[in-house]
Amino acid sequence: MRGRKWDCMEHIWDATWSPCEEDGEKHCSLLRIKTVVHLFGKTVPFILFDFKAKQIGPGIVHLPFVLPLGLGRGVLVHTLTPIEPMLQRVSHLVFIEKWLPAVVGKVVMYIEFKQFERDLTIWNNKTYIPKPLLVKEDQSIAKH
Repeated sequence: MRGRKWDCMEHIWDATWSPCEEDGEKHCSLLRIKTVVHLFGKTVPFILFDFKAKQIGPGIVHLPFVLPLGLGRGVLVHTLTPIEPMLQRVSHLVFIEKWLPAVVGKVVMYIEFKQFERDLTIWNNKTYIPKPLLVKEDQSIAKH
């Protein structure tokens, strides 16, 4: 988040993607996302995440998570089902420990929704290129 209003805050993230190499898991891939937020140059401890998601085939993602400060655990399940060409049904489900207030799951769902919403523009304008020219940073696309 940059701009005059947000100069006091910095969001840093890093993501890696790799195919599963284990027998019987060739249809799966692993995504690791690390994120941290700095406010006035100091790390905000309750916004420090290290996610490890597993994509199963083209349409299912399991993203287990641990809430900051050890408040509890949960899992986000994302499914994508083709309906017809260029039309898919997307489902997001959040499961949290039953002793946590429902608002926790709603916040996780809201964050997931906002991230998904930003990707829609890209998805709605995608084209398939059999052998795209890639820069070094995009080499994981070739593995996929």
